[in-house]
Amino acid sequence: MKNDNEKYEKELSRIKRNIMEVNKEIESINFKINKFEKEFDWLIANYNQFGVSGSQYDFDKADIQAEKEKLEKLRVDREYLSKRVDHNIESTNEMVEQEYHTLMNRKKGL
Repeated sequence: MKNDNEKYEKELSRIKRNIMEVNKEIESINFKINKFEKEFDWLIANYNQFGVSGSQYDFDKADIQAEKEKLEKLRVDREYLSKRVDHNIESTNEMVEQEYHTLMNRKKGL
């Protein structure tokens, strides 16, 4: 009888630890959800579309592995292209475009 009680007490304490871990995980997830909702307004606006069949947020139809492969290919392409861009020319181009827009705005004001 005493062994059974000890066995049940150990099992009970193990279950209590598991419950505490799950509660901590729930708190952490709720914190992340609140943070994401504040950071990304579109989450709340599109909430009713999540998980709806045929919507852009229907993740059951998505091929995650294919999407990962596409993402990796895009990263490699971006890395390759960033090495080919002359950053001095790029910044000069941005300055010239900005000056052009400033001049056009002044012209409209006249």
